[in-house]
Amino acid sequence: MFMANILNVSQLGIENVPEISNFPEEAVKREFGADYGGTSFFTMDSEFGKDYKYCMMIVIHKENIADVYISFLSNNREQFEEYLLKAFHSIRFE
Repeated sequence: MFMANILNVSQLGIENVPEISNFPEEAVKREFGADYGGTSFFTMDSEFGKDYKYCMMIVIHKENIADVYISFLSNNREQFEEYLLKAFHSIRFE
């Protein structure tokens, strides 16, 4: 499902699938109360992000509860770090 969301948002096509980095399982459980987490960084070529060049998408998954997708959009790669951590740690499953 994560890959499907990435491909829909980016419109890159299956031949240009960006890499997905999985978060360590224990860290995901401890920090988010979740069962899975991952991230992917890619360039945008879609109506969704038409004014932006880059997207970092994060998924946090809790089995039988929900999936949370966060999309950070920017024209500057370095800008992601400035805003990422505050929003990133605002999600926690009970």
